[in-house]
Amino acid sequence: MAKRKPDAGHGVAFQQILDPATDGAVLPILHLNGYKISNPTVLARITREELEQLLLGYGWTPYFVEGHEPALMHEAMAATLDTAIERIRQIQQDARVNGNIARPRWPMIVLNSPKGWTGPKIVDGLQVEGTFRAHQVPISDPATHPNTSSCWKTGCGATGRRNCSTSRAA
Repeated sequence: MAKRKPDAGHGVAFQQILDPATDGAVLPILHLNGYKISNPTVLARITREELEQLLLGYGWTPYFVEGHEPALMHEAMAATLDTAIERIRQIQQDARVNGNIARPRWPMIVLNSPKGWTGPKIVDGLQVEGTFRAHQVPISDPATHPNTSSCWKTGCGATGRRNCSTSRAA
């Protein structure tokens, strides 16, 4: 929705043409993790309040899921999905049963998490999580780095091992 100017209108227009009385629904999720390839994204540079006002101006009701702990984020995301889906059902019910033809303010979710948040935080002493390095290939040859290879294979974030060294084991 916010990466390139030609795409900017895509997230704005479709909720304006959805008819809750006859159409299905779309629940957009804006994954705001701070970085594109090597620079911060435009929406990562504005405050949460500015982002909320922008999305409200586009006609959305944004629900924010923010954090850095995977287990807590999964719970928050599940609860937010339930809330957003219930709101969609209310909008459709109001249109289909009560005949409300006013254009609704559809829900959307803003998922704000660190870039690379479930991978290793540090590789070879360099911060990866939350930086542009999460978009890079942090290990050029994992086969020659057994410690890092096993860390990645077992899911660093899932096991709590979040600091992978590419040093060879002694």
